[in-house]
Amino acid sequence: MKKPHSSPSHVLIRISAQPDTDSVHDVVAAHRAVIKARGYVWFGMWKLRIAADRLERLKHQCEENTPTYLYLVQRSSNGFNVYRGIVTEVSTALPSNSRESVPKYYLDRKMLSEMGSWLKLSDFQTATNAEFERLHVPTTDSVVPDLLKRSQVAFALVSASKN
Repeated sequence: MKKPHSSPSHVLIRISAQPDTDSVHDVVAAHRAVIKARGYVWFGMWKLRIAADRLERLKHQCEENTPTYLYLVQRSSNGFNVYRGIVTEVSTALPSNSRESVPKYYLDRKMLSEMGSWLKLSDFQTATNAEFERLHVPTTDSVVPDLLKRSQVAFALVSASKN
C-alpha cells in the first residue's frame, strides 16, 4: 500500500493545440519576459481552480521550499512540447498590486477575472523528455504521456517517479 503524499505534487496544465489558441511557446515567452523584468510572474490558471485540499498541499510544499513545478504541455507533431516552471507560491486570487506581474495579454484580453487559481513562478524552462516520461497521476497511477495521448484532460496534479 502506498503512503499518501510520498512525493511532492506538481501542477500539469495542457494547452489546447487548436488553431485559435496560443502556442505553448508564446505563452511561455510572455511569462519569461515578466520573469526577466520582475524576477517572477503570476501564472493564471484560466477557468481552472485547484481544490482546497490540493491547494493547501501545494502551499505547504512552497512554504517548506519543497521543489514544486508547473508543467505546461501542448501536443505537437512529434509528441509533446513541455515546459517546467518553478512554483514559489499558490493562491486563489491575484495578490493586490500584482497586475504588473502578469503578462500583458492577460490585461489586453480581460482574462484576470477568468483565472481560478494563480501560481507564482520564478523560472520557466523546457522540460526534458526523461523528466516528462517520469510524471504520473498518483490517484490513478497513469503515466502522464500515455494519459495525454488517450484523453483530453486539461489539468492534473502529478508526481515524478523516482526511477
